[in-house]
Amino acid sequence: MTGRIGEFAWHPTQVDDGRDAGAINELLTCIHLRLRGDY
Repeated sequence: MTGRIGEFAWHPTQVDDGRDAGAINELLTCIHLRLRGDY
């Protein structure tokens, strides 16, 4: 998965095995909603 969420760049290499990908993605989604003011 690539792309930018708010001001945060997502680098797939940070989660090579994907074991925490779901939790990290959820966290980034929460951050994104806060930045957008939807939190």
